[in-house]
Amino acid sequence: MVTRFVGREPIFRGKTLYELCCNLKNFGEGRVVYRHIYVNFPETSYYRLTNVQPDMSDPTRQAGTAWAEKVYRGQELGMSRIDVGYKFDWFMVPKEDEAEFCKITAVLPKKEKPPKHFDCPPLLELLTRTDMKKMGESPSSDLFRLALHSKTHSKLKNH
Repeated sequence: MVTRFVGREPIFRGKTLYELCCNLKNFGEGRVVYRHIYVNFPETSYYRLTNVQPDMSDPTRQAGTAWAEKVYRGQELGMSRIDVGYKFDWFMVPKEDEAEFCKITAVLPKKEKPPKHFDCPPLLELLTRTDMKKMGESPSSDLFRLALHSKTHSKLKNH
């Protein structure tokens, strides 16, 4: 009988974080793990486990809590809780390869901050200048520099 698969190829390869840690001393504390999806980035991404508490009552080993020092795309993000330990895309780095794997060769470039002001469109500026001259007012250059108030940009500014 031929097995025929339907749909896309699954993106998850590997084991859950808790499957990996259950077989290790101190549940893998101090070891380096990474997710398969991070392999696609040119920058190094990994977690150094600090505290893992698998749910031993779960026979599938898909539940628990884990804390780790996170390095995402070359930037050290500090201690964080791992919320995606149940996904089947975790791999553990062998101890002898950890030093080489954890070398940060490239860092994700920082995002540019959005501008706070932008210039008035040329046609609107021309019409405003002519209207102000007709009214006898002198237009200043600051008048045509508009402040940017957008919900999208205000959300970016807070981060």
